[in-house]
Amino acid sequence: MGHRVNRKRVARLMKEMALQGKQKRKFKPQTTTVDPEGPVFPDLLRQDFTADMPNKRWVGDITYLETNDGFEYLATVIDLYSRRVVGWALATSLETNIIVRALQMALTQRQPEPGVIFHSDRGCQYTSQEFRNFCIHKNVQQSMGRTGCCYDNAAAESFFHSLKVEWLSDLDLTDRQTMRTEVFHYIEGYYNCSRRHSTIGYLCPIDFENTSSNNSVNAASRHHAPPRSTAKRASDKTSRPTAQAADRDGPQCGNQATSKALGPSTTRVPPSHWHEPIIAP
Repeated sequence: MGHRVNRKRVARLMKEMALQGKQKRKFKPQTTTVDPEGPVFPDLLRQDFTADMPNKRWVGDITYLETNDGFEYLATVIDLYSRRVVGWALATSLETNIIVRALQMALTQRQPEPGVIFHSDRGCQYTSQEFRNFCIHKNVQQSMGRTGCCYDNAAAESFFHSLKVEWLSDLDLTDRQTMRTEVFHYIEGYYNCSRRHSTIGYLCPIDFENTSSNNSVNAASRHHAPPRSTAKRASDKTSRPTAQAADRDGPQCGNQATSKALGPSTTRVPPSHWHEPIIAP
């Protein structure tokens, strides 16, 4: 039944014989598969992820979220004006229908004028005839980045990084329903209404949209945070949350007190502006 031998001896002998152990690599689903025969649309953004008005420039992408029950796939639509997630959908497979439902949610909620730009990568879902027909029917103008260049869709990629690092990394997500609940809490209960963004003057998306509509904020001020006075800095120090709370929940904005920062608990009461997510069965 084999021989007892010290692992260090095995390592030494393997090194002398130039042998290496071979392990099965962890499966990583590929969310971007290019269809060589699919249509390619010009890049209308050219890495300019800004917009002077809401509902003029949207970006979207797909990512995977791992659970013990398998992978969940998340498709999003983000308005570059306020960085607000205006549409999203979850599914258990990478069918084209997931991006159609995410874009439909955005169109239903925002009611943009004809010609809104939707920018994406060249994945086969976005170049499919089904999605193309949907965009034509809804008067949506498609835009695509280059193949293999993540920088051409950096705004959409950045959201996925924030979701996974800020929210999901410390949670024990054992099943699909828990994952779906946490994604819903992050997008509708934290990201859109509480998380600050440097690109919009350190406001959260909803507050920025409300402020802009009420005060007609100059678009240029959105890309440069206004200088803070000494009194403001002193006020920030007194109201700053603890390091532990800041690391977990991030900075708060709007009318929410820092002591009431949202956490991952599923017992939170949804705000009145929440919309039901579009989740595939």
